[in-house]
Amino acid sequence: VVSARDLATPVESLQALVQKASKDGTSTKEQILYTFEEEDVEFGTTFVCTVELLAPGVKISHSGEARENKREAKKSAAQAALRDPAVYRLLPPLLVAKAREAKPAKEEATDSEDEASDESADSEAESEEKRDISGPVLSAKDKKKQLAAEQRAKKLAGRKAGKTAKIAEALKAALESSEEEEESEAEEEEQTSEEEEVGSEEEEEEDDSDDGKIDAAALAEKKAVIKVALLAAKKQRPGKRLVEKTNAAAAEAKENMDKKKHAEKAAFKDINLADKVKDTRKQENFGATKFIKP
Repeated sequence: VVSARDLATPVESLQALVQKASKDGTSTKEQILYTFEEEDVEFGTTFVCTVELLAPGVKISHSGEARENKREAKKSAAQAALRDPAVYRLLPPLLVAKAREAKPAKEEATDSEDEASDESADSEAESEEKRDISGPVLSAKDKKKQLAAEQRAKKLAGRKAGKTAKIAEALKAALESSEEEEESEAEEEEQTSEEEEVGSEEEEEEDDSDDGKIDAAALAEKKAVIKVALLAAKKQRPGKRLVEKTNAAAAEAKENMDKKKHAEKAAFKDINLADKVKDTRKQENFGATKFIKP
């Protein structure tokens, strides 16, 4: 069973385990090999570390879980190696450090700390280079905010597109209705003009029959005038008659209001002055308003 202390410092514990297994006391840097692999994920780059134990008579490797930096990936790989029972079968178990062995253990821990600091410096330099190349690296919280902002922008664009489509449909319907009104008005005017033309032709025929002569030039001229009038009616702006009717109604309402005000003023002038003024000297009118409003 691996202790919590060993899992808290897995790199140092694995180094001590391998050092105990090697009888010649060689450095563990040659017997423990760490390799890193980068993986691109949605929110950035992760590192997967693989540790290989190359102690005398032993060759075994373990891979850790993906982590955001190399230091945490290295710890994960060392923890995976410490959790494997095969490591303890191939290597001797960890012994309790004695007082006389404290100094070598401290030196080994110092070496491991120096190695970890060098690796962390390398990882920081690599991350700075990546930041310089690809721009600022966003945290998970900032990336969520950015994703939410993009979604809000897409929704807003969709709403604007829907509103624009509705406005376009309304304008199209209004244009179609105005065109229908214009066509109906043109048809009415054409019909009335045709009736007038027929009436004028009948009158001319009656006159000509009485006189016994038909003036073909005058008839052609009248037809040309009627055609010009019809074309002018077709080119008339849509809704012009409605505007004229509205303006006429407004003018009529204003005129009626002016007449009503004038009548009220004339009626007020006809009231006797005695009815307007109260005698404040009388007791019943004491303190009353002198002038009475109509």
